[in-house]
Amino acid sequence: MQPFTKKEIIGFTVGSISSLLYLFSRVPQIYTNFKRKSTEGVSYYLFALVILGNSLYGMSVLLKNPTPGRAEGNYIIHHLPWLTGSLGVLSLDVIIAFQFLAYRKRKSHTSAEREALLGEQDE
Repeated sequence: MQPFTKKEIIGFTVGSISSLLYLFSRVPQIYTNFKRKSTEGVSYYLFALVILGNSLYGMSVLLKNPTPGRAEGNYIIHHLPWLTGSLGVLSLDVIIAFQFLAYRKRKSHTSAEREALLGEQDE
C-alpha cells in the first residue's frame, strides 16, 4: 500500500469530517419520525431521489478504475470517507423509507361509508 501524501491526508481528514456530518444529518429526522410515529411533512420524493443519488454515487466510486499502478484496495482506502458518506447515508435513508411505509396513514372507514354499505341497523 502506498502511503498517503500530505495533500491526501488533508483531503482524507476533510472527507472524513464531511462524511460524519452527512451521516449524522439523518439521525434527527429518524428520531423525530420515530417519536411522532409519523413522517408527515417529510418529502418521500426527496428521499427517493437522495437514495437514487447516493446509490449511483457509491457505485461510481466503486466502479471507477484506480490510477494505473495503484492497487484496488489502496484506491478503496483512499476513497473510504466518500464511500462511507454515500453508502452509509444510503442505509439511513432506507430506514426513513421504511418509516414512510410503517407510519403511513391507513384509510379509516367513515360512518357515511359504513351506513351506505350496511344500511340502517337496529340495535
